[in-house]
Amino acid sequence: MAALSLGVASCGHASPSALDPHGPGSARIAGLWWFMFSVSAAVVVFVGAVILVGILPRRRRRHLDTDATPTWAKNLVVGGGVVFPVVVLSVLWVVTLHDMQALSSPPGRARLEVMSRATSGGGRSSIRSSGSSPPTTSTSRRGSPSGSGW
Repeated sequence: MAALSLGVASCGHASPSALDPHGPGSARIAGLWWFMFSVSAAVVVFVGAVILVGILPRRRRRHLDTDATPTWAKNLVVGGGVVFPVVVLSVLWVVTLHDMQALSSPPGRARLEVMSRATSGGGRSSIRSSGSSPPTTSTSRRGSPSGSGW
C-alpha cells in the first residue's frame, strides 16, 4: 500500500522530472540525456543486427584451409570491438565535457563586494553581490564574555 501511494504521489504536475526541464541548466542536461539515450539505442540496434547476421543460416563457402580465420572475422573483431567503442565513447565524452563546461561557468562575471566599518561598540559589515538579492549585513560587538555579542 505504501509503494502504491508513493508511486501515485510522484505522478503529479508539481513533482520534478528529468524529462521535463524548467530552466536552462536542466534543459541542457535533458538534451545530453536524450543524446546519450539515442546513441545507446543505436548501439543496441547495431549489435542486435550483427548478432542476427551471425545467427541466421546462410550459404557456407568452402574454404581450402578450414583452420584459418576468415578476414571478415578479424575485421569484425577489430572494428566492432576496438574502433566502434572508441569512437562512440569519445563522442559521448566530448559532448559531456562541453556541457559540463557550459554548466559550470556563470553566464556573466560575478562581482562580490565586501565592506567593513569599525565603530567603538562593534563592527558592521555588508556583502553585496551583482545578483538581484539585497545585501547581507552582520553586526558584532566586542567585549562580550561569550563571544556572541549579545
